[in-house]
Amino acid sequence: MKLNIQQKALLFIGSAGLLTCLCLGGLLLSGLNQAENMLDSRSTYLVGTVTDEAEDFATAQLRQRMEAILRLKAHRIDSIMGEMEGDVLILAEKMTAASKMTETNLPDRTPAMHDPRYEVVHSREMFYLPGPEGDIPSKLVQQAFTMEHTMENLTASYDVVPIYLYIGSKEGWSIRMDVLNNDKEQIGLPAEAMTASYDVRDRAWYKWGKQADAEKKVTYPVYTPLYTGLGSTYLVGCVMPYHDDKGFAGVVGMAVEPGVFFKKIAQQMQNDDEISFIINQQGQVIFSSSQFGSFMSNRPDIDLRQSDNQALAKVANAMAAGESGSGIIEENGQEYYLVYAPIGEQGWSMGELVELETIYNQSQNIGLVVGRDMEEIKEIIPSLFPRLRTTMAWSFGLLLVMLSLVSWYWAKKLSRPIKALSDGVERVAKGNFDDRLDIKTNDEIEELAGSFNVMTDELADYIRELRKLTEEKAKITAGLDVAAALQQGILPKDFPSNDRFSLYGVMKPAKEVGGDFYDYYFIDEHHLVLTIADVSDKGIPAAIFMVVAKTVLKNAILAHGEGDLAKAVQQANDQLAENNNEGLFVTVFVGVLDIRSGELIYVNAGHNTPLLCRSSGVSELPKMKAPMLGIMDGFKFTQNSIQLSSGDLLFMYTDGVTEAMDKGRQLFSLARLEQVLTELSGDVPPATVIDTVAKAVINHRQDADQSDDITVLAMHYV
Repeated sequence: MKLNIQQKALLFIGSAGLLTCLCLGGLLLSGLNQAENMLDSRSTYLVGTVTDEAEDFATAQLRQRMEAILRLKAHRIDSIMGEMEGDVLILAEKMTAASKMTETNLPDRTPAMHDPRYEVVHSREMFYLPGPEGDIPSKLVQQAFTMEHTMENLTASYDVVPIYLYIGSKEGWSIRMDVLNNDKEQIGLPAEAMTASYDVRDRAWYKWGKQADAEKKVTYPVYTPLYTGLGSTYLVGCVMPYHDDKGFAGVVGMAVEPGVFFKKIAQQMQNDDEISFIINQQGQVIFSSSQFGSFMSNRPDIDLRQSDNQALAKVANAMAAGESGSGIIEENGQEYYLVYAPIGEQGWSMGELVELETIYNQSQNIGLVVGRDMEEIKEIIPSLFPRLRTTMAWSFGLLLVMLSLVSWYWAKKLSRPIKALSDGVERVAKGNFDDRLDIKTNDEIEELAGSFNVMTDELADYIRELRKLTEEKAKITAGLDVAAALQQGILPKDFPSNDRFSLYGVMKPAKEVGGDFYDYYFIDEHHLVLTIADVSDKGIPAAIFMVVAKTVLKNAILAHGEGDLAKAVQQANDQLAENNNEGLFVTVFVGVLDIRSGELIYVNAGHNTPLLCRSSGVSELPKMKAPMLGIMDGFKFTQNSIQLSSGDLLFMYTDGVTEAMDKGRQLFSLARLEQVLTELSGDVPPATVIDTVAKAVINHRQDADQSDDITVLAMHYV
């Protein structure tokens, strides 16, 4: 039996609807049965999973909280030591100035001098310990006593006590000021300090300052390990040598008892279930809120790095090396979660410990609550599933009735305009192009009928749109030309040539704009920075990232100066990686040339290794393993150096040179580049070298399109 379009539509819609209902009904029924069967077996698994997730979450939250507390504690302690460091520097400068004054230039005055052998000395009063010097103080001692007001001012800002200030001479005498709880408190000294046998040169802090002077570490104060002061009090502090016209003259310093750190942070920060401690580079526990076990403070004879507890020894080595991290250690049969981080520049590290049992108890409580709720759900489910099945059966029957009615209605509605459209198309096919289809269905069929009626109008519209698109494309092309000019404009064009070096560079993008760049600039009158880089893309995105990378790298290098190129590159990498949602990166070779000596310090961040052209041949610079910039922050970079000789030529390039392809997709290659450079004899100017290489690449590529940006920078060292 032949069916018309209405009957076909009814059969199709009805069959499709019925099949859909059967499939959905079967899937729902099967899903209900599986859910009912699996609920009991999955409930136990769910409780365990939630407990594990809760434990992980609690650990993460605890780590974040401990890290925040650790940073605040470290900042507070660093503020104390940083202030002490500045005050010691002031004392050293004043004593150096006084020591370099001639005997006749020293003031002829005798200030009030306190001698603990003959009188009571109080807090904030300077006192003199002659040692082997004798009872008659020299003029330098008298001049030092005029700084009592200065020392009082230095200690006025401290909110922790006790603090000890001291000056020790290479002659054996010493001057001290002790700042105690109140100004009326008397200074107590052991009997040995009152005798002529007391020699400040035997004190640990004096030896540390003298050793620092011998090792030329005199720019800033140095921090002492834990040592025993007068009266067997354990102290830590910082010391610095002072000088006279002959060189080393003595040591000044400040010290505190480690317990002051606890006073500084305990009131607001210390929790009963946490342990705070500080260790120095020697593995000694300088301070600890726990006075038991391995973390007992005031034990200079104990080095945690040598602990029999391997986990603790590993953490202690990491802390002494200035690293940050976390881990689990066991102490006295109890497991602890540890977070640690360095403090300032003292070489100290601070750790926070919390019992793991605290975390586990919280997560287990969550698991118990989830288990109880799951038991309640299991009691409700058995009565719920039968009601769901009954509701599904009634819904399925009602759906079939509605499906039949809807199928008949839509079959009739859909077939009527299709029949009219078929008749109209047949008339147009016979050549009646003036015929118009009058179909009002407010759907795609009406749109199709309208398409026949306005075909000629749409053709005219299409031509107008084509013209408009052509004009817009011309504007875009003009904009790209401007962008290319701007990009070329930010690259250096005036290449220097003098009696020390000559320089030349070229950048040719594969598209209108590219991602390669070169740069050079002076940090100072003797240090020249050379940079060449390749962004990981081409076109507008690469050009924008290229401008950002060029600016960030230059700012970082200028900020650090010639002292530490690796840190400058690391800073630039961290800034480029921040908010780099597009995943762009840049390979960079950057070097700092001392134009006087020819020493080149460089960092290669994933870039093609430059070639060094000498009379003996062409070779690559020593290769370095370092990541590209912008991928991820936190990478550490290293720097290398090489000595350039007169006549050497440094050839820097991007992979657009060696990877240039002909129509057969054969690469120009590094070997061919080395051959071209080898054939250039004598002191050839950098511009000639680059022009020769460019011609060789073009001859290799011939009619093939340029596939990548080509950038070259050459420097001839005279």
